Amino acid sequence: MRNSMFYLICALGMLLYAIPRLEVGEGLSLPTIFGVIWISIALLIIAAHLRIVLRVDSEQRPYKQM
Repeated sequence: MRNSMFYLICALGMLLYAIPRLEVGEGLSLPTIFGVIWISIALLIIAAHLRIVLRVDSEQRPYKQM
C-alpha cells in the first residue's frame, strides 16, 4: 500500500503538471485527441491506485438477512 500511495501522488503531480500544457480546447485535431486520451489514461491510473489505498476490495462482514 505504501508504494501505491507514492505512485498515486506521482500520478496526481504528473496530471497537474500536464493539464495546462495539453491542447484540449481546439476542436477535433490530433493534439486534442492525444490530450484527451492521455488525461483518460492518467485518471484510470489514479483510480486504480485510489482503489488500493482505500482498500475497496477488503473483506467485510456480510450483513444478516432477516
